[in-house]
Amino acid sequence: MGIRVQKVIGYGLTDVKTEKGAGWRIADERINGDSPGLQAEAPAIEDYRSWLETRRKEGDIETDIELSLLREPEPNELRLHLDDAITHEGEFGLPNVLVISPPTFRGWSRYDDPIDYIEESYLRHPPNKPQQNWVKKLRHGIYPFIGYMDANTGEKLDDKVFYWIRATSNHPRPSDQDLDLIAQAAGFEDNQDAWERVAPVVPNDIRNLATFLDLFTDPETWLQLRPVLYTHWS
Repeated sequence: MGIRVQKVIGYGLTDVKTEKGAGWRIADERINGDSPGLQAEAPAIEDYRSWLETRRKEGDIETDIELSLLREPEPNELRLHLDDAITHEGEFGLPNVLVISPPTFRGWSRYDDPIDYIEESYLRHPPNKPQQNWVKKLRHGIYPFIGYMDANTGEKLDDKVFYWIRATSNHPRPSDQDLDLIAQAAGFEDNQDAWERVAPVVPNDIRNLATFLDLFTDPETWLQLRPVLYTHWS
């Protein structure tokens, strides 16, 4: 029985501190190492649904869509669960990577896929280093969570930011002077300021799950989460 490839997309941190001598246990002041999401057995999805129901009753109307996706399963449907919502593979994966994925989006993770195995074993570059663990930050949000926020405050940016996004994605790129003007029109000091402050919106689903699982010691840590594609073998 060999190792198998696993891929996951979600919103995560790529600079997690761990203790090598303790089995790569998380030793990061931002993360609660005792979080239920980091234990062998996660809380039941019913408990999460009840927690969201309480938030909605308290006035958080943004939980409506998530609750509709967390409905009770039909008799022949697979049940949702939280066991794979938090990915941190300290020993076999990259110990510095922690990824949060909403349980309602099953396609955000997969395991032992034969196409992934061929790509990662035979088509990766350099070819003499197959079956490598790797993570890639994504510049844009993961569908259906499209939009951008101010990385310092979490405030959602208006549509003017898309002009700057398109300009910095063009080939060839506009001149530095033109990029400064476009960034200023979007509300930033200049192009450099925009690069430092524009980040993909972190979905409420991700924030809710992190709060429910008591994952972060500082509630503002979610501002550091970024969309990622993470591949690891175990």
